Amino acid sequence: MRLTRQKGPTADQRVRLALSMTIDRRLMTEKVLGTGEKPAWHFTPDVTAGFTPEPSPFEQMSQEELNAQAKTLLSAAGYGPQKPLKLTLLYNTSENHQKIAIAVASMWKKNLGVDVKLQNQEWKTYIDSRNTGNFDVIRASWVGDYNEPSTFLTLLTSTHSGNISRFNNPAYDKVLAQASTENTVKARNADYNTAEKILMEQARLHQFINIPMDD
Repeated sequence: MRLTRQKGPTADQRVRLALSMTIDRRLMTEKVLGTGEKPAWHFTPDVTAGFTPEPSPFEQMSQEELNAQAKTLLSAAGYGPQKPLKLTLLYNTSENHQKIAIAVASMWKKNLGVDVKLQNQEWKTYIDSRNTGNFDVIRASWVGDYNEPSTFLTLLTSTHSGNISRFNNPAYDKVLAQASTENTVKARNADYNTAEKILMEQARLHQFINIPMDD
């Protein structure tokens, strides 16, 4: 999922991080979907060639710990029982997309008291909303064009046409440009992990499942 950074509550990094933390990735893959998906702790799938991921802080915490920290973050951002956070979650027509959207909305409501309006759109209207930034939170996915981390990570560089959340971080752009000139796998992997850390800290997206693809 992608979040707008241009306006509204999700322009606040604390809100974005709280929302990401309260998506129970293990529950989503094991119970909600349960068809071979894997919890995603990084934007780049762990099985991608040339990528050895560093442990994610989220992965090392229990869901209860994540929920508790998320409540603190959301409260610091000014939201709580007296002022509940309100969001619209946009997804394109699909039974599976609807199932995921309902589950995410339920997790946010249960753990943070967020009022989520689910909005389903047909593909053409959905694309228009996505391209114009007319959303709070939007369903999104990406299938890599090739088996290397840059096929995923460059998607969120400031000039990429697929950067639908309008993420713009000079340090992120710089480290990926640096990765493209590295001479060793080890050096590139270090750059890719730095990029992943920036994405986690900024919570520009909620990557919560990876779907294994056949070769």
